[in-house]
Amino acid sequence: VGSCIECNVFFEEEEGVQHVCEECGKLQPESGSWAVEQMAEVDRLESEGAHSEAADALLELFYTASDHEYSDWPFSWKVGERLEGLCRTHGLANQHVVFHIAHIRILQRQNGALATENLEQGIEIARRAYRPDLEMKLLQAHWNVVNWHDSPNQSLLDRIEEVQNILNQDLG
Repeated sequence: VGSCIECNVFFEEEEGVQHVCEECGKLQPESGSWAVEQMAEVDRLESEGAHSEAADALLELFYTASDHEYSDWPFSWKVGERLEGLCRTHGLANQHVVFHIAHIRILQRQNGALATENLEQGIEIARRAYRPDLEMKLLQAHWNVVNWHDSPNQSLLDRIEEVQNILNQDLG
């Protein structure tokens, strides 16, 4: 669902289709048209082998496209798919986990849902990369959602304590 840039009337968005507002007649910009230069920069970074920087740029685009006020959802999905592929191909665990945390927060904000699939995928990424710090970030993001939504269960609290102990051992 999109809203008119002129009068804020809601309409159904379709990928690749420019919508004319039925209320005011204003032609709406095509999904992603606001990010042509940024996507060209991502292409350049990737072609130069700067994969981490390209992933960071895609994360910023994803945040903007999925912002609750801007909400260019068709473009956010395209960016998300590209980011997911880039992270998998080049082993970018940090950006990959941050992307899953963004999904956890978006689902909670949109409808109060608990994004357990994103949590599990993110934890798997963090564990494969031997990054308990990233697992802790995921658990804390999930904790914040669960704490807002309901009471956290004991297994979540236990896992947070286990990961904190691992992090403390690594520091010691």
